[in-house]
Amino acid sequence: MPGLFADTLPGLAGCTFVLIRLDSDSYDSVATSPECLYPLLAEGGIIIVDDWHLVGCRFSVSDFRARHNITDAVKVLGGNGYWVKTHGYGTPEKAENPSAT
Repeated sequence: MPGLFADTLPGLAGCTFVLIRLDSDSYDSVATSPECLYPLLAEGGIIIVDDWHLVGCRFSVSDFRARHNITDAVKVLGGNGYWVKTHGYGTPEKAENPSAT
């Protein structure tokens, strides 16, 4: 789907993923992706963040992880960061309680 992440990613609601690879280079574009996609990542799934070496990318993901108490260890390989979602925790509240608005 062409368009901005904020406009297109919500259309994936209801899907489940075991692997998510984020390839966004700015703080804002990186911030949108995990908000929409992380709730769809299955426990045991892996999230890869390209361009982890870019400060804005790393800070955006770190801010997201802090807001949602995600403590799974981030590993860095070839300039990319990744972690395995080892628990059901860390999912944004709106995904845990769909009736909350």
